Amino acid sequence: MQPADATNLFHRPATAVEVPNSSHADSVCGFTAQTASDKNAIDNVTYSLLTYVYDGTKQYSTSAGAKAAKAVNGVGDKAFTVLRDDLLTLAFVKNGETVVVSYAITGLTKHPKAAAATNDLIALGKNAASRM
Repeated sequence: MQPADATNLFHRPATAVEVPNSSHADSVCGFTAQTASDKNAIDNVTYSLLTYVYDGTKQYSTSAGAKAAKAVNGVGDKAFTVLRDDLLTLAFVKNGETVVVSYAITGLTKHPKAAAATNDLIALGKNAASRM
């Protein structure tokens, strides 16, 4: 993923963030954006995009069993999305690598739902897959 990808998805400037790599992905990147200059403000909404790329398909095999997974065409092999509250995940296999993209919108105040951006996340995934 590139900063422009996250900015387009968030509809506001994205900032790169350090991503913990406890799952030992071969490549990770993350972006975030806030709606308030004070990230601790009660009305702040946080947008987050995390991408993990794994060599091989072992990680895909453990993700594919997710309940409520919905198949997606045109992204890569075996692509699917899963929605869990404010977290939308897209996973696929491309050129022997597993890609997991997670998009979240969180906040204490009323905020957009990640599910509303499903088509946007899929388009972002297609764009990223075309670069692989």
